[in-house]
Amino acid sequence: MIYLMNGNQAERLGTVAGVSTNRFTFPYRHIASGGRLRLRAHPVGGESFTSEDVVLQPGQSVKWTLESDLRRSSLVIF
Repeated sequence: MIYLMNGNQAERLGTVAGVSTNRFTFPYRHIASGGRLRLRAHPVGGESFTSEDVVLQPGQSVKWTLESDLRRSSLVIF
């Protein structure tokens, strides 16, 4: 499961199966003030991993690549 974090509140974006890609779209208004966001991955049977805070502007996209060891994951804004 992938979640958009706004403070302590989690909004479920959807699911992604292993070794696959998925795209989620959400309105900019769902992001905390100042464009700050965090993403959280919760693998089935595993521990959750939350990304660092990032700042997103309207129209930008986020690419979050999750590794089997979630701590080695990367996040890019474009």
